[in-house]
Amino acid sequence: MKKINYKTPQLFLALIVTLLFAVSISAQTISGCADKNTGSLRRIIPPAVCKSSETLVSWNIQGQTGPQGLQGSTGPIGPQGVAGPAGPQGPTGATGAQGIQGEPGAPGTSARLITVGTGLGETEIMPCTDAIRTKEFIKQSDTSSLRITYHDEAFVGSPTNIAAFDVEVRIDGAALTPTPLKNGMNGGNNIAGVEFTTFGYAYGIPAGTHSLTTLYSFTILPPQACYRRERYTIEIEEIP
Repeated sequence: MKKINYKTPQLFLALIVTLLFAVSISAQTISGCADKNTGSLRRIIPPAVCKSSETLVSWNIQGQTGPQGLQGSTGPIGPQGVAGPAGPQGPTGATGAQGIQGEPGAPGTSARLITVGTGLGETEIMPCTDAIRTKEFIKQSDTSSLRITYHDEAFVGSPTNIAAFDVEVRIDGAALTPTPLKNGMNGGNNIAGVEFTTFGYAYGIPAGTHSLTTLYSFTILPPQACYRRERYTIEIEEIP
């Protein structure tokens, strides 16, 4: 009996499929034959040719690039992503340029101490018409007021049993306005020193250099002698 080799047709078929696949991949066109009577189409792989009853047809594997399509509408916003880890700290930046100087601020409302006058010496006799104390000061503003505190010890000698007098504070020789600043005292013959503190305000004093003086003034009889004691304090403050 003659043996039939079943593997030969299978190998031949595999070889044909492989060749067709290779030709299909490498060729730029696909060729076929259309029956002139029935219109049925069969594919051929060159160099195969169509029969006399068929017409050769072919088409490109890849067509020409079409025109650009219209832009699609914007899609919906996606959900918030998970926060990523913090990055490393960056290097310190360079120092910026010096800014321009700002405008001066408005004057404050606190009092400014202009001057303090103190004394510590010997008691001395003086003419009763002379100033007991004198203190120069500079006022900065026309609209500010002055707050004055004066501490001293008055000492006069009277030939009578009564000695009534004031110690008055003046600025540039004039009494303070609207209320004069004075301290009234009364005593007997040859009264001893009377320690006192006078406090008050002065208004309407223009800016500039001024002189504060303190003086004795008598309401009954002139004294026999007036004295300037060793200790005193004068504080002048300017209030906006």
